[in-house]
Amino acid sequence: MSARDSTDDFPQTDDTAEVAAETKSGRASRAESRAESRAESRAADAEARSEFGSDDAEALPLLSKSQIGAGLSQISRTSDGGNYAFTRLELVGRGLRSIEGELGSYAELRYVNLNHNELMDLAPLAALPNLLSVSSTHNHLSSIDSLQRAVHPSLQILQLDHNECEYLLSAAAVASKSSHPFHEAFPSLYALSASNNKIGPRLIRSEDSRREFFTHDRLAVLDLSFNSLTSLDGIQLFPQLRLLNVQQNQLEDIAGIEVLKHLEKINLSDNQLKSFNQTMDRLSNLHNLKHLILAPGNAAFMNELEEAAAQAVENGSELPDAGTVDFTVEVLIRLPGLLYLDGRRVTAAQRKQAEIIKKDRAMIAEKMKAEQEAVEKEAREEEEREKKEREAEEGEDDEEEADEDAEADEGGEGGEEDAAFDEGTGGEEASFDEGDEEA
Repeated sequence: MSARDSTDDFPQTDDTAEVAAETKSGRASRAESRAESRAESRAADAEARSEFGSDDAEALPLLSKSQIGAGLSQISRTSDGGNYAFTRLELVGRGLRSIEGELGSYAELRYVNLNHNELMDLAPLAALPNLLSVSSTHNHLSSIDSLQRAVHPSLQILQLDHNECEYLLSAAAVASKSSHPFHEAFPSLYALSASNNKIGPRLIRSEDSRREFFTHDRLAVLDLSFNSLTSLDGIQLFPQLRLLNVQQNQLEDIAGIEVLKHLEKINLSDNQLKSFNQTMDRLSNLHNLKHLILAPGNAAFMNELEEAAAQAVENGSELPDAGTVDFTVEVLIRLPGLLYLDGRRVTAAQRKQAEIIKKDRAMIAEKMKAEQEAVEKEAREEEEREKKEREAEEGEDDEEEADEDAEADEGGEGGEEDAAFDEGTGGEEASFDEGDEEA
């Protein structure tokens, strides 16, 4: 599946709708002039490099007022309400490698679009305290650390698709005190899109621990599609998420998602999820979940479900189609509150079928449980009988031993009496003999 510009299906809040509508309306005309603009920019860069003798961004010409002026639009009241100023800046496809320069002169800017340039750093945006929306897609950003060098108190929407970010959260810059923690740098952030980057194997930088971060209680929309995630470790830091897109990553499990109690929509398609039952178990406690996308991909699910269907027939299911698999129905059995699966609305017939199959399986499970309990009861009774028999045999053996001991004891007492009798008889005989001699 080809990568896409996430602006097309980024959630349409009031602010994003305005930004996205403007972006789409001007996309066709920009496409025609983009190549020419980049060529002109690169020529200017080459001239600057020859003059300054360096390829560094510091050696490049600063962003001038004339360049900024060409991209200004939308006049609105200033933040203090006392005047009017430009609030939107569009510098799309200009081949910019730096935005250092005169941005600070336009502190009332609220919407900044820097898409399709060659930027590696967004730190100069710190000069714009009233930002509501920043879009910097199709650039060369390796992280969002440069944005965290300042606090952006009003920023609600941040679009960083098609960059080179390897993680979303890092504790390193914070530890060095060169950046603010994510939750402090973006206290009002509502939607973050970072699709088509290099984020992985998890949201957090590999060297960092989740315990080093605080939760962000505002973020509701997160798009991390077309990245390299093998784990959702770190997703727990955004407990207010309502929409999560992790399409086309390398996820085998979605552990951690259980804490997202407000989640309404999730896209898990084109991953490597291993177990249908495990995935459903992790989603089953998300009672606000209404939209779920699982297909395409995740082929292992069907193998597991086909095996379960065959087992149902073997266990005695009386349903006529017990051996067949209806994927939507299988999902509804486990997630009855779902409204949409893979973009299609769930039908009443599918819900009814899910209820019928669920009851059938419950009856089979109850029957199998009763049979198992009967088997276990019989085994216990047999064990008890064997135990009693052993005890009875041991009792008989004890009685026999006791009788033998008693007989032995009686024999010993008779010997002693004989000895005593012999001794007494011997004495009498001796006295008798002595009497004979005297006579």
